[in-house]
Amino acid sequence: MAFTRATSKTHAALVRALAGKSGQALTTAEIRALVEERVPEIGQNIQWLFPTDHCDNHTVKGACECSQTDDAPLSRVSRGLFQVR
Repeated sequence: MAFTRATSKTHAALVRALAGKSGQALTTAEIRALVEERVPEIGQNIQWLFPTDHCDNHTVKGACECSQTDDAPLSRVSRGLFQVR
C-alpha cells in the first residue's frame, strides 16, 4: 500500500512531463529526463519514478492506481521502452 501511494505521487508529474508526446516511444532514461526538465520540483522524488508503474498493459508490485486502466499514460513496448498514450 505504501508503494502505491508513492507511485501515485509521481503520476501527476509524469502526466505533466509527457504532455504533447502522445504516440512517441521513449526509453526509461528519456522519460526521467523529461520529468526532470519539465517538472523540476520533483527533485529527489525522481528516484521513485518507474515507467512500468504507469502502464496500461503491464503491472508490477506497488504500481500506481492508473496501472492497467485507461488512465495509464504509458504502454510498455519492451523492456525499458514505452509508448506515450
